[in-house]
Amino acid sequence: MTQGTTAQDLIISEYIEGSSSNKYIEIYNGTGNAVDLSNYKLQLYSNGASAVSYEFTLSGTLAHGEAIVYKNGAAALTLPSGVTAIDNSSVINFNGDDAVALYYDDGTKAAYYVDIFGVIGDDPGSAWTGDGDYTTVNKTLVRKSSVTGGITTNPSGTGSTAFTTLTIEWDMYDQDTATYLGSHTMAGGSTLVYVSGYEDYDAGNVTSLSITGLDPNTTYYYVVRAYNDYGTSGNSNEQEVLTDEEPLPVELASFTATISAQNYITLTWVTQTETGMRGYYIYRDTDNNFAGAQNVSPLIPSANSSQMQTYVFEDTDVFETGTYYYWLQANDMDGTVGFHGPVSVFYNATGDNPTPEIPLVTELKSVYPNPFNPLAFIPFSLAQDSNVSFKIYNARGQIVKHYELGNKAAGNYRITWDGTDYHGDTLSNGVYQIVMTAGSQVYQTKTTLLK
Repeated sequence: MTQGTTAQDLIISEYIEGSSSNKYIEIYNGTGNAVDLSNYKLQLYSNGASAVSYEFTLSGTLAHGEAIVYKNGAAALTLPSGVTAIDNSSVINFNGDDAVALYYDDGTKAAYYVDIFGVIGDDPGSAWTGDGDYTTVNKTLVRKSSVTGGITTNPSGTGSTAFTTLTIEWDMYDQDTATYLGSHTMAGGSTLVYVSGYEDYDAGNVTSLSITGLDPNTTYYYVVRAYNDYGTSGNSNEQEVLTDEEPLPVELASFTATISAQNYITLTWVTQTETGMRGYYIYRDTDNNFAGAQNVSPLIPSANSSQMQTYVFEDTDVFETGTYYYWLQANDMDGTVGFHGPVSVFYNATGDNPTPEIPLVTELKSVYPNPFNPLAFIPFSLAQDSNVSFKIYNARGQIVKHYELGNKAAGNYRITWDGTDYHGDTLSNGVYQIVMTAGSQVYQTKTTLLK
């Protein structure tokens, strides 16, 4: 099943009115679709003004599940790793008694408020405040995860009305808390949508089950119930799986050419997954030009497996010294073909061949130790220069840690995770999903924290 969202539009998900010029606004997209920001304006109503004091038009596209951060140009808080903020000192210049609004206007229909913080046209004097310490002055306010829609009508009444709204919809943190900027969780109000054919599905007496036909880049949730002649158990704890990007018929991990001990050229390729494949052909040429390459292999059948597969073909028909180039042709069931390569190798007919280099492969390797406590080592390798980032998810699909490594050269690397979240707090026991993005490719593995 998937968890649907009830968000109809963007929301203001975080508000920081900190010391000096440390002022930030975060906007979150929980609509389920990418949103064009050019139709939205962020507005400031200063000191009880009924008319807009300052505004600016947003730009770019905000993907579902992502947040964008705006700040005063003089703000100087340290943001979470990988998070950047866009400067705007006119609107992001509020005090605790100013109203902020997110406004939609595409020029083709009636414009409207998407979300309002505070009360437009009301000046409470110094802050939206109430009993105790709940005030918007020098505080960080984070929208509760249960909130799935903005305040689209200006609250009637005075500052007390704004305070009531704040206590219901926002969590308050200390002055200058920037820990939560750049990400947001919207959990409340979600609905369950069952994958066709799998609601109350009888899996039989098994310990594993393959599910096909899932959408790419989508988080799915599942629960399991046991049954026998005496009845059915309750649901297990909810588990989640994040599918990869749009699947290709074959995901190639490596394709290499080496010289064997018998002085033959050995072609080896490793696939991560295969779907709907007929098999492979090997092509060879003495020039780096596929136009003149010749097919030198029979059809090598595909295993069509979701597990890693290794294939080997030995070219025994090379007799002259020189450099040879090879291409791998992947053949789909529907008749389409794709090519990988070339890879090259120097062949010496006398058998005096140089020791080949071990090629690098872009991959996320197994975490060790696993289970871990307190440190987990996360090794990975890059076949080419890539921008690399890591996100660590808990069992509920919430991001608990984010590492933005930037551009890394080809090579072998390792990062260390100490089992803490953004705040430095130690997380609870459980299974955590580690997702590495290298360029446009996404790799996943899991590890267990066990104290």
